[in-house]
Amino acid sequence: ALMAGASGCGQLSFMEVSVVVTGSAAVRSECLFAIDSCEITVSGTERDSFTLVNNVCVHPINFTIAKFQYGTDEDSGNIGFHVNIFDGNLKKLGEGDGAGAIKAGGRQPVTVNVTPDAAAFAPSCPP
Repeated sequence: ALMAGASGCGQLSFMEVSVVVTGSAAVRSECLFAIDSCEITVSGTERDSFTLVNNVCVHPINFTIAKFQYGTDEDSGNIGFHVNIFDGNLKKLGEGDGAGAIKAGGRQPVTVNVTPDAAAFAPSCPP
């Protein structure tokens, strides 16, 4: 799992992030193989941006396309995650948002629901 974070004043807390593509009739699970990368923008108490690496979010086989940890040493506040998903040609396939409150020294589950762009998936996802 990926761990990223910035400096602050407290003990380390983690956001346990699951990135989930919301299912639709036009974008079935077998179509998700077109996804080649996820770009994350962090907002709220932390500010950050990064691309998931180490084959996380690459050619997923189910609607939970990625899981990662985000670490912070802030003790309170909210952290938001905006996710853009792309194919191998960096064509955007969808986006979504999720957020959670920091649990000081603990783990906070966060789900980012990504809405797929059915038209962008269409070439790799025939009806």
